[in-house]
Amino acid sequence: MTIGQQVENILKASKRSRSDDKELFIIYMQKWGMALSDIQIETFRRMPSFETLRRVRQKIQQAGLYLADELTEKRRFEKYKNVKQQISFSDEVDKLIDGWSNK
Repeated sequence: MTIGQQVENILKASKRSRSDDKELFIIYMQKWGMALSDIQIETFRRMPSFETLRRVRQKIQQAGLYLADELTEKRRFEKYKNVKQQISFSDEVDKLIDGWSNK
């Protein structure tokens, strides 16, 4: 079963997971065999989201602090290039983006 199918099954079964990513993560982790206690679940619900943590890490690293190892940086850059190619911006939008990055 693909990740997409797994997530769809959770969304189908749990209305709360449709509006709350943390609930989706909790159910997903439990489906993968993590026996989360009630205290762990409540702690997880109070924590900032994974996306918030990722964005803060990214912002700190963009400032040149606490950089990832070279292999990780290379993989991130390759993912960035692939996503940019898939989006296939028009030349004018690409020029605008390039202008922003050069400021």
